[in-house]
Amino acid sequence: MHRVDVILQALTLAVVFLYTIFTYRLLCQQTRQGFENKFFQLLRFHHDIVSAIQVPRLGPTGATTLSGRPAFRALYESFVAHYGMEYNRNPQALMAQLADEAYASFFEIHQDSLGHYFRNLYHVIKFVDRSSLDAKEGEFYTHLVRAQMSSDELLLLFYNCHGSFGREKFYPLVVKYALLKNMPQDDLASRRFKHPADHKALYPPCAYGE
Repeated sequence: MHRVDVILQALTLAVVFLYTIFTYRLLCQQTRQGFENKFFQLLRFHHDIVSAIQVPRLGPTGATTLSGRPAFRALYESFVAHYGMEYNRNPQALMAQLADEAYASFFEIHQDSLGHYFRNLYHVIKFVDRSSLDAKEGEFYTHLVRAQMSSDELLLLFYNCHGSFGREKFYPLVVKYALLKNMPQDDLASRRFKHPADHKALYPPCAYGE
């Protein structure tokens, strides 16, 4: 083989190699852009669901309606009241059983509001989890979701995912992505009532980012 042919062959291989790298990077860029477009679309839809949630409330001046994130404060207070009733009815029940039964009775009343909310939230986190992102990138996007959630949303997430409604599929994702990191632990129902069994133990430390 002549020297010129060797040089031409080497140049051809170099061009093919550079073209392959360029194509790969272009595909990666398009894939990431497609992922982000879908992710932020899902996040906007989730915000719409939050804004549409309404909870009637009877105050000193009559009946009012709480909408959006303020409604989650009323919803969580309603759950705490259910927990107190369950505890008074069966104070000897195991910690996990008591929390799950209280949430089940609470959810039965508010499932029209919370069912759609938690199904969509699960879909957003699952979308990130099933993507081709690496671990750090996945954490970045799920932390964006977590940062959008109020304290009361995180508290309801805690009880929803430990109970039968989210235990199988959502609970592992809550643990994996430390979605409870910013949850105000002192507002857990067990701490509100100063019970010796702390509900924090229902999740491993990594769920709190510890």
